Amino acid sequence: KNVPLRDPISMFEAYSEVDKAECDIQNDPVAWRRDQDMNHVEGFRQTVESALWYDNMTTDPGLFNGLATRFASLTNIPNGLADWKANVWNGGASTGSVTSLWIIEFGPRKVYGIYPKNTPAGLQIRNLGEVTKEYTVTAGAPTNKMYQVYRTHYQWWVGLQVNDERCVQRICNINPTVLSSNNFDENILIEAKNQLPDSGENPSTAIFVNRDLKTQIDIRAVSQKMNTYFTQEASGDVFGRPVTRFQGIPIFVAEKLLSTETVLS
Repeated sequence: KNVPLRDPISMFEAYSEVDKAECDIQNDPVAWRRDQDMNHVEGFRQTVESALWYDNMTTDPGLFNGLATRFASLTNIPNGLADWKANVWNGGASTGSVTSLWIIEFGPRKVYGIYPKNTPAGLQIRNLGEVTKEYTVTAGAPTNKMYQVYRTHYQWWVGLQVNDERCVQRICNINPTVLSSNNFDENILIEAKNQLPDSGENPSTAIFVNRDLKTQIDIRAVSQKMNTYFTQEASGDVFGRPVTRFQGIPIFVAEKLLSTETVLS
C-alpha cells in the first residue's frame, strides 16, 4: 500500500567574515582565509547533523523532525503495520541519562535526503568578496564605524524523508557508561537488524553510535575470544582508517548523538 508523504525542507544559511587588513598581511592570505572559513563549515555541519537526529517542528517550525523525534516510543509500529515488530528497541536502562544506537538502510524507497528541485545538493559555499562592514560603538554617544571585510556565504537545503519506516531501527535506553549494567547488547542489535527489509544485507546499511557507545563496541571487537560478531579491518575505509563492523555492517561515530537522552517508555 502507498500513502502520500509530505516532508518539509529547511534552508540552513550563515555568513562568515574576516578582517581584510588582517587577511592581507598573512604569508598566504588565501590559505589563511580558507582556514578561517573551515571553522564555520564545521559548525554548520554540526548544526545540520544535530537537526537530522533531534530537531522538532513543534519547538522550531522552521526545521524538520529528526529521527529521534519521529521514533520516540517503544510501541512505534513501522508503517502502521500491526504484524511488524516495533522498530524502537529497549536497551534496558530505566533511569539516568541514556544513549541510542541506530541501524539504517539508506536508498530509494528507504531513507534519503531531499532538497528543492533546481537547486544543488549539499553545502554551497560562495565567496562574496570584499564588502564594507558597518557597526555601532555604544560607549558614550553611539557612533557608526566601518571597516573592510571578506565575506563568505554558506547555504544548505536539507530535508529528511523516511519512505519505509522499517528501514530505521533504533535501540534506545542504553547506559553510556562503559562496563556498566544495561550497556550495549549485540543480541538486541541482531533482532533489530533482522527487522530491516533487507536484514542488514543491503550495502547501504550503516550503524550510528556516539563515542561512548563506540567505546563499548570496540572493547568487544578486540575481544575475539569472547565475541565473534565483530570484525575490525586494518585496511578500513578509503583513508586507511580501521572500521569496526557488525556482521559486515560498518559502524560510524555520529558526533551529535547524545549520551544525555531521556529514557523512553
